[in-house]
Amino acid sequence: DMPSLEKAGVEPHRSHQLSRLKAVLSTGSPLAHEGFDYVYRCFKPDLCLSSISGGTDIVSCFALGNPTAPVWRGELQCKGLGMAVEVWDDEGQRLAEGKGELVCSKPFPSMPLGFWKDEDGSRFRAAYFERFPGVWAHGDYAEETPHGGLIIHGRSDAVLNPGGVRIGTAEIYRQVRLGNHRSEHDWSIHGREWLRKMLKGPWAAKKASPQLGPLLKPCVH
Repeated sequence: DMPSLEKAGVEPHRSHQLSRLKAVLSTGSPLAHEGFDYVYRCFKPDLCLSSISGGTDIVSCFALGNPTAPVWRGELQCKGLGMAVEVWDDEGQRLAEGKGELVCSKPFPSMPLGFWKDEDGSRFRAAYFERFPGVWAHGDYAEETPHGGLIIHGRSDAVLNPGGVRIGTAEIYRQVRLGNHRSEHDWSIHGREWLRKMLKGPWAAKKASPQLGPLLKPCVH
């Protein structure tokens, strides 16, 4: 991924001829602000960097790039065509600003019809339509931007709420990367429980870097 390439000191503009490169797509996890800086610094300053979000299950994107529009640092440029993408609060009301659950409020062309060997459809409904009945929600914590784009803050089922402030996993990842720690692999393995233990007091994850707790604690409180 981009953070790993940056940490490894990879500079494609020095090792490759990139004159014909027009676009770079990034997916798998939200691309942090610093990832945008890295691409435009070490790849090429005049390409379209598209951080995209969707899924194998929909064979499409809910949010993606647009080569005719500006690229904003840390944002997914626009919503996919045919996708009624919105951000809702816990009561199912659309949020014009602020963080909430990413939903697709209407059926879309590439919506799957069900799961294999799920004869009554219960697993399919539980996976996508349980949070808001009849409305697709796959567990992304997001917000809309004034530019018509989106910011994905991570998984909504992994959001922490210390002191009443909701914090997405992408924000935690970003602090780890800004600290230039080599413990991201540990974090991805131990996940939310690992962070909860750290925040409660004694450092409980045996394989984790002991420096990571003091780094993350001020960022979360």
